[in-house]
Amino acid sequence: MYKKKCFNTQFVTFIALMTYVVYLYMFIIKPTGGEIPVIFHTIFSGSHHTFIALLIVSGYATAQYFKKKEDKAETEFNNLRCEVIRKSAELWQKPSQWQNRHEVFTMMKSEYDINLFHESK
Repeated sequence: MYKKKCFNTQFVTFIALMTYVVYLYMFIIKPTGGEIPVIFHTIFSGSHHTFIALLIVSGYATAQYFKKKEDKAETEFNNLRCEVIRKSAELWQKPSQWQNRHEVFTMMKSEYDINLFHESK
């Protein structure tokens, strides 16, 4: 879920940034002839330019937030998966259960793409 949110936020932010850069080039930099003082005055005199820049920065910050959440969820999931693998002997104590545990592991791998056979991914 966080991976999808992170990607969507990054994508929208990137598109907004590219659109803003093209807008700046076409309507501010090109008509002013590249004069830096005039460009800065034009950009910072209009409040909508500052608002758009703040939206792009907030989109980037939101993407970073979702990326941290995604990494945390991935780490917690992997730790839990490794704990199940380490405690397999406790979970399937009887020899008959131990013989049939591969069925559960295979089902988890095929349906949920969770590898419980080995700790390494």
